[in-house]
Amino acid sequence: MINSLVNQGESCFQDLLESTCRELKKGNLSPFQIVPYPQITLNTILKSQLGDLNKAIHDLEKRRFAFSCASVDFLLVLNNGHRIPLVAIERQGKYHDESSRQQECDQMKLELLNQAGILLLWQKEPRMGIIELYLVPHEFVARRK
Repeated sequence: MINSLVNQGESCFQDLLESTCRELKKGNLSPFQIVPYPQITLNTILKSQLGDLNKAIHDLEKRRFAFSCASVDFLLVLNNGHRIPLVAIERQGKYHDESSRQQECDQMKLELLNQAGILLLWQKEPRMGIIELYLVPHEFVARRK
């Protein structure tokens, strides 16, 4: 893990993701390895799934956003010899609820990842050691303590 790229909360969440992925492999629940990668640029993800972004993304504002330095906090990748992106995870701090610009960016990220066939989950800041994952708009999907 590259600690300089993630904050303390992201580091703890990455540890949880890594241990969960190890347990899946160890318990033979997945015949392939699932690997969490932190701070992957949206551009990298979209190019791997859509190819030429100038042709794939018709909306100019979304295309500019795709070429920006926007990233996802974590990307779960199925490593079956081809590295297939499965799920993107965004951690949501307080600023995500307070900033309309951040909400617009989150919406664009969601739409672009949907176009690429990648599920986006949001993880709220843990409360009392409970981690909750949500689909948009904040639909509860999983809880782990």
